[in-house]
Amino acid sequence: MPTGPESFDFLKPKGDVQPLAPPASATTDSGETVASSGTHTSSSKLSAELPRLGHYQVLEVLGRGGMGQVFRAQDSRLKREVALKVMNKKFSATPNSRIRFLEEARAMAAIDDDNVVTIYEVGESDGTPFMAMELLKGETLEKLTRSGKAVALDDLVDIAKQLVSGLSAAHRRGIVHRDVKPGNVWIESPSGRVKVLDFGLALASSPVDTFAETTSVIGTPGYLSPEQARGERLDDRSDLFSTGVVLYELACGKAPFAAKTIPEQLVKILTQDPPRPDAIQPRVPRQIADVIMRMLAKEPRDRFRSAAACVQSWTAAAEAIEAEKRAAVQIVLDPTPAAAKSASETGKNPVVSTAGGSLWNDNRVRIGAVLVAVLLVVAAGWLAFGGEKRVAQTPTAPPPAAVPETVVLASSLDVLSLSEIPAAPSSVFGGQQTRYRIVLTNAATSDQADPRRINAKARVIAQVATYLYPAKEPGQMLRGARRSVAFPKKLSAAMLPPPGQNRELEIDFASVGITPGDYEVEFELQSPQGTPINRLSTPLKIEENLATSDLVGFDRIRTSQGKGADTFVKRGSTDDFGGRPVIEIDRRSATSETSELSHAYLRFDLSGIANRSETIDRAMLLMTLEPGGFKGKCTLQAYGVTTPLPQDWSEKGASHLTWETSPSQGPIESYPFLGRIEFDNSGGQLEKRADELRLFGPGLDDYLRASDAATVTILLVRSSEGAAPTKLVSREGNEAEAPAMAIRKRR
Repeated sequence: MPTGPESFDFLKPKGDVQPLAPPASATTDSGETVASSGTHTSSSKLSAELPRLGHYQVLEVLGRGGMGQVFRAQDSRLKREVALKVMNKKFSATPNSRIRFLEEARAMAAIDDDNVVTIYEVGESDGTPFMAMELLKGETLEKLTRSGKAVALDDLVDIAKQLVSGLSAAHRRGIVHRDVKPGNVWIESPSGRVKVLDFGLALASSPVDTFAETTSVIGTPGYLSPEQARGERLDDRSDLFSTGVVLYELACGKAPFAAKTIPEQLVKILTQDPPRPDAIQPRVPRQIADVIMRMLAKEPRDRFRSAAACVQSWTAAAEAIEAEKRAAVQIVLDPTPAAAKSASETGKNPVVSTAGGSLWNDNRVRIGAVLVAVLLVVAAGWLAFGGEKRVAQTPTAPPPAAVPETVVLASSLDVLSLSEIPAAPSSVFGGQQTRYRIVLTNAATSDQADPRRINAKARVIAQVATYLYPAKEPGQMLRGARRSVAFPKKLSAAMLPPPGQNRELEIDFASVGITPGDYEVEFELQSPQGTPINRLSTPLKIEENLATSDLVGFDRIRTSQGKGADTFVKRGSTDDFGGRPVIEIDRRSATSETSELSHAYLRFDLSGIANRSETIDRAMLLMTLEPGGFKGKCTLQAYGVTTPLPQDWSEKGASHLTWETSPSQGPIESYPFLGRIEFDNSGGQLEKRADELRLFGPGLDDYLRASDAATVTILLVRSSEGAAPTKLVSREGNEAEAPAMAIRKRR
């Protein structure tokens, strides 16, 4: 293992180990990207002496960035090597930095695409946030762009299609990267596959800094979109501009907005159009130059409508270039010269050499050959400037020119209005999809006033934009803080109601990244150019979603700590099950009295939390599913035990719990209901993922606040039927993965 002067105090050595140092082959100047082109240590050489973070054994340093380090590590559970990105203590102690790190991890983990780096796990170990991702071989595009060399045409097209395709996968989930640059684009070796890295500035339908100052500029100078440089609201078309800058740099060997200072760079981005790539590099076909220049349009509306549409344009450009190549080759290899006439047809004697029978010795032949060569050179130059299209036997038609959009005047839409919102949720957990039904009314009294007829040639006649406002108090909105939370819903003529009629529209958006609180959702009917016509609003409360919480600020108290304990009881049995490595919860049949039935009991030592009614803010019950512990969908319900159950009940021995001596024998519905958890482990994706099963709710919070006893006991039952018991990891199975009560204290 590499040795050197550096050590990391957040790593836990199991013995005397040498401090880690970066390998000579590691790339350390590419920010926080994931890299490894060195030799991998086989798992057989791993030992218990390696430093670790959680269940990851750290092998070597791969790189460093502004917020932390990237290590090559071995997942001791799944026996695979990963890139482990760890936030250093300086930044993990800062809430905003930690939130950014975890938001990046969650944003990347939500995307499943071959052109986006795969995140295996996101978590914390003793307060140190980390994420484990696939270990990549190769290098970033930064090495290519720094060389100042233009890449080959075929490589450029391939990189462009894969890069935009990866961004398209993110955009489909409502995630905008906001920091596309060569250092965040990885070329995998030896496959050449492109991987998009580091969604550290990514935002979902609403960004992490949704209600930050609109004048703030986030991103990398030189690759910012104009709207990003102005601090305006962004959508996926901002990524297309930044990608266009990267591809321009690859095509031309130089950046389009190069300047000596950052202010000069921003001025160029905002005000100047760069020269076309084919003007700088004549080898760049005009079709590719057209696509890149459209990506670099100053206004988002002038770029491609989506990354998917951009991929199609790159494909079409490549096909058009290939077609022209085939046409040019046909001119050279399949000419149609005039048929040669024989001597008998002309009546003239053929030219015969007087020296050895060689025609080349004849001066007239040599002069003719020179003239033919000159003509060929002239013809080749003419073809290079497009002349081949006039002489090719089977010319390929150029791509059809874009049809100009028909302008829709806002005045022609005055008869349209959003009249009501018949279906709207009053609250939603953060991160969940929110769906609304709104009614669009066409008040036109004649066909002549019908917007569908007036704008019959327009592809899009109107659109509905969705905005979110923080509510100052019920019924009031802070209009200056308005932010878009969904792409506008485009309305064609077929989607508009006939004169005098209504039509329902469905609008939905994801509340990912939005700070919990009270908001107003506003729907605004607009012209295709964004001119407001009419609006409606409705209140929405966004609740904190602990199911996706990063557990920052939570203290975990496990059944393996203090006077904690965990066991299960089975109907018809007096055996003690507390010493087993798993906790079983069973319900085979809802009708048979003789069916398998078992309940779990979890005891937590809360003696260290005083004045709980004032101290506890939120709480979660965390559990880990045992491998093979259950396949399929399962629902568990939790109840707070309030009967005089001995606080010192034991897992085994004389005072162990049985069905007859526990609350299971009575009507458990009489106990406080704490909440339920529903999960699906059909594919085994939850097995051995520590603390992945989470149960929370106001019932659990209130139960803990109301208790002043040193310990509390939770009763778990399964309300769904199954062919086998649900098995959870117990304290005997793994102390670090035993059931836990995660508690966040009020500030």
